[in-house]
Amino acid sequence: FGDKSLTKKEQMLEMIEQQASRSAYEGLGFRVYETHSGMRLIVTGRKFAAGSDESRKLLHAFNSDPLYAMLCVKQQCYRVRLTPKPHRIQLKAHRVHYPRTDEEQQAVEQWIEGYEKASEGFASCLFVKALGRQSRGEIIEYHDRMTGAHTSMKLA
Repeated sequence: FGDKSLTKKEQMLEMIEQQASRSAYEGLGFRVYETHSGMRLIVTGRKFAAGSDESRKLLHAFNSDPLYAMLCVKQQCYRVRLTPKPHRIQLKAHRVHYPRTDEEQQAVEQWIEGYEKASEGFASCLFVKALGRQSRGEIIEYHDRMTGAHTSMKLA
């Protein structure tokens, strides 16, 4: 990211737009989201097997987080956070052990209740724009609803 007149996220968006316009990605759609610390990209129009060479090249071309790319390969899937990280909403993480006693289970349930209340006013990502050929389905609808992508809530 070289242009110092742009913010880090503006530079990321510019790079995503440039990559998405390449002929190699013709026929694909890209849904761009802002996250607390960066950008999220959902590719539509074609399935990419997690861990395949094609997937690795795509993740590299769009400058994906190396740890995320490695997890995609190891876990053979793509994952995204749908809810805010606890520390970003001033909530201490709760250590979960398994198997749990009844008391530990009750403590987990209380923490979850508190987490859900604390996270109500926050989004985990916000929709920025769609690039290329667009297709939407149940998964994207679910993602957008659960993350607060089409709200004006604060990112966490």
